[in-house]
Amino acid sequence: MTNVVLFKSQEQIEHERRRLHCRMHQLIGDFFAEFPTTTDQLNAPVDTGEVLDAIAKLVADMTWCQPRAQRLDMVRHLRAAIKFYEKQSRRDADDSRILN
Repeated sequence: MTNVVLFKSQEQIEHERRRLHCRMHQLIGDFFAEFPTTTDQLNAPVDTGEVLDAIAKLVADMTWCQPRAQRLDMVRHLRAAIKFYEKQSRRDADDSRILN
């Protein structure tokens, strides 16, 4: 038997890391399938307020022990990431409309 060492390329690692948001989508979908939203949102499959509160709590849990400046940097990074992905989602939606 030969010893084979498997190395993942940076691209493979990034692809696997990007899948975290897909897993989070699945988890959120499963959660609200089991515990449907109780808000007055019309036919909303998820309570976005509850999801955002959960994400905020998760970020706070992960960063509470960091120095204040570092926490503020993380919040700035989160805001920038949200803006980036909003633009990307809009662009993808526009591309989809063009193709259909």
